[in-house]
Amino acid sequence: MNSSKIFLFFLLIIFMVGVEGALPPSYLSVPQFKECLQFKEIGGKTRWCLPKTKPVACPDASWGELTKCEINGEIQKCDDNLEE
Repeated sequence: MNSSKIFLFFLLIIFMVGVEGALPPSYLSVPQFKECLQFKEIGGKTRWCLPKTKPVACPDASWGELTKCEINGEIQKCDDNLEE
């Protein structure tokens, strides 16, 4: 009986924290993402952001993947107001 309570407790924690929050952002796995993204500083923190136009050194396939990440809300455009 006691072990089932522990199991339910951990299950509840997993749902509260969310598994997705524990994983790194998917844009970090895009090949050559550093050639495609820029940095923007806000609130004393430096963050990756997607520029308005594709940089010359950025591969087309990577730009396409990063654009999907922006659409999914994983990364913001550099010209947007980045939220903390």
